[in-house]
Amino acid sequence: MNRYVLLSLSLVVSIGFTCKSQISKPGQTKVRKTKVKSPAGPKTFSGGSQILVVMEVGGTLYVDYEKIWKFDSGDTWKSEIIAGTHILELREADVSIWNKEVVCKRGEQTIVKANVQRALSNEAFVSIENSNLPGESDYLKGEEFFWKSEFNKALINLTRAAAENHPAALYRIGRMYQRGYGVKLDGKKASEYYERAHKLGYSKAGFRLGRHYYFGWGGFDKDEQKGREMSVANESGLERLAELGDVESMMLLGDMYSALFNNNEDAQEWYVKSLAFEWPYAKAVIGGKYIQGSHGYRQNIEEGLSLMKSACRDGYPDACASLGRYHLTGQNVTKDLREALRLYLIAASTGYLSGISGVGDCYYKMEDYEQAAIWYEKAAKLNDSGTANRLGYMYTNGLGVTKDEKEGFRYFVESANAGLKYGMFNTALGYELGRGVIKDLREAKKWYQKAADLGHERSAKKVLELY
Repeated sequence: MNRYVLLSLSLVVSIGFTCKSQISKPGQTKVRKTKVKSPAGPKTFSGGSQILVVMEVGGTLYVDYEKIWKFDSGDTWKSEIIAGTHILELREADVSIWNKEVVCKRGEQTIVKANVQRALSNEAFVSIENSNLPGESDYLKGEEFFWKSEFNKALINLTRAAAENHPAALYRIGRMYQRGYGVKLDGKKASEYYERAHKLGYSKAGFRLGRHYYFGWGGFDKDEQKGREMSVANESGLERLAELGDVESMMLLGDMYSALFNNNEDAQEWYVKSLAFEWPYAKAVIGGKYIQGSHGYRQNIEEGLSLMKSACRDGYPDACASLGRYHLTGQNVTKDLREALRLYLIAASTGYLSGISGVGDCYYKMEDYEQAAIWYEKAAKLNDSGTANRLGYMYTNGLGVTKDEKEGFRYFVESANAGLKYGMFNTALGYELGRGVIKDLREAKKWYQKAADLGHERSAKKVLELY
């Protein structure tokens, strides 16, 4: 049976006498306790590889970072990085390292030191006194700023950590580019950061990367089989993270079981576990599932809205933006443009792209086109393809801005190049009519065909007309 000695690379981790997990919100102290049965009989270790492990029999064990080492006795230690936690996995029960010092190293740099002491009742107690994973300090600061929705500060710290190839920092930056958290929306950059983290063995990045392949996001050609295989390949890693109290991994496991395995029972088990941590991210996502009646949840709009409002009060911008959209459209709640604007402004104040574009939508609905154009310009600069298309319409028709068909066409092309079918249609229309650009029926056909391939019905009719 495998036994684990968990060595934290971020904060203090204790392994002691109780089998209990008590993990706090991101950026706060994490505590993990589990029972470890004391192996019978001490052994003297000898031999070793100059590359993988440097072993000193006089009480100190040196384990090289992210490598596998086999002792002469056939016993195996495995060292790997998972979500800021270093896991040393004991393969054989009869190895004794009590009263020895464990030192995990990357090259010549010490990562973690821990004293392994003999304890009462054949149980082991391990305490970590320091942690020096390259980039760890910057990562922790960045992660704390991220979950406070202070995205500019988060990016500064996470970028420094990423320069040290910190896998969790690389993943978080990828997530920021995927969602537009204080940065330009950029699926390709998101994929690049996920790939870097995935190559370092980071399971959440591997899962997200699989979804990019599955749906054809981030510059990848759609490949459902490859996406499914890549996502499923990271199941065990996500489970380990979840066992360590990583709420995001619990949510991803729920999504995996529901979407890939069609197993809503196990999916809900993970969702329920995540919700117990009162984390805004979990409340917002599960609130959405209640509202939609998806992933095995029976529709319960009241419960869903309650969770969503709680997440918004906790400062989670996605939740505020979602509630703003409900009030803007009258979906699930009474239509209220003022309330929608208030909620979108909360989300926008963090630099969250959906909040910024949502403020523009509110002003547009209020027919305050000048204000709408101002906010749409901000969103377009963050690569919001839908906003760029709306700006194209406003410039083409002089709505809230000085009429400028060339500028309108430029925004339509920007939207089309980002993959939005409506932008493709308007780009094609510009070429067909010579509006904002020199008339070119060949280009018009090309863009109509692209939009038609994405299911745009008017474009499909235009393709038939022009051919």
